[in-house]
Amino acid sequence: MVYPSDLDDRVHYDREDHFITEDITYTTLNGAQFLIDGSPAVTKGNVSYVNVNEFSGVNPLAQAIESGISRGLPVAVTSPVTITSTISPSGPFELYGTGPSAIITPSSALFNLFELTVANDGSLIKDLVVNGKATNDSTTQFFISQNGATPSPNRVTVKNIRILPDALDRNVNCGIKVYQATDWLIEGLIVVKLWGSDLSNTGYGVLTGRSKRIMVSDSLFVGDRAGNRGRHAVYLTVATSDCTVSNVTVIEHDRSGIIMKAGPTGESCDRNLIIGCKVLEHGNATTDQAGISIGGAGKYNRISSCVVDNCINTGINIIPGDNSSFVVGVLSDNSIEGCTITNCVGQAIELQSTTRTLITGNRIHNAGTGGSHR
Repeated sequence: MVYPSDLDDRVHYDREDHFITEDITYTTLNGAQFLIDGSPAVTKGNVSYVNVNEFSGVNPLAQAIESGISRGLPVAVTSPVTITSTISPSGPFELYGTGPSAIITPSSALFNLFELTVANDGSLIKDLVVNGKATNDSTTQFFISQNGATPSPNRVTVKNIRILPDALDRNVNCGIKVYQATDWLIEGLIVVKLWGSDLSNTGYGVLTGRSKRIMVSDSLFVGDRAGNRGRHAVYLTVATSDCTVSNVTVIEHDRSGIIMKAGPTGESCDRNLIIGCKVLEHGNATTDQAGISIGGAGKYNRISSCVVDNCINTGINIIPGDNSSFVVGVLSDNSIEGCTITNCVGQAIELQSTTRTLITGNRIHNAGTGGSHR
């Protein structure tokens, strides 16, 4: 499938400086052809899409997605759209926004926006603004979740999504949940002030379980500790392995900004890489969780070239866990390499019950200011 925003690499110029594409055209809006930046294009061939504005009645976005699935076409959001109930597409779909008005908003906080299943393998969602309707952490609204206890789809791409509070400071409670799936790419995600924190089991930016080869990259998560907005930015748990978290910035979250933690029966999280990430101004006075953490059970995980600064608690830790109901497994062959840890009330690096742990090339300044020495 070809998207207007994907055509840049396939465009060249003829001798008269006209835009020429390789037997494809740009999207038509209101009878005129436009590039993704809004400029007119001279093209040949044809590229079509399903426009949400063509549908009316209940849940027009769900109708448009089903139309796109049946016709083999992507779906475009060009203006604000209200979702009136959870969307669970019947097959693989491709959904993208065009322009700053590509905003999707639920009608209430009582349902998830999308619940995806294995029927949606290979789907793509990109270039959208997402608002929620939650006003506190008593609801559990996700932007994307699984459908009940069923596995999430494989090979899904979520790109350039902005999950933001609306003018009344309403938002979803959690961002994206991936369960028992492989090969997700979550890139360019911006999440600001989720309604969820240390006080509730919400406030997750990206939450995974029993999944492999999930990549979260080039993303920003902003919370508000004073307002109890933001629990964990990226949480890899219950046998989530072979994943990469790269170039992610986490600001003002109540608990660990980025965490790998085994499941309640010791299901190990192995061979994950956290690289080039920043966790700033994290933690709270009552829960001692590190800015970046490996907990419970994990092998061959690597934390590399990360920055943890201005934390109420520990900078980086590898520990058995902080929940007595969890079975503690093996913590071995993990590493913390080339990280910078500054201005932490707790200690810079904490290790407990670990074997063959490599700590090398780290820069530590002004840690342990609160007297922590666990």
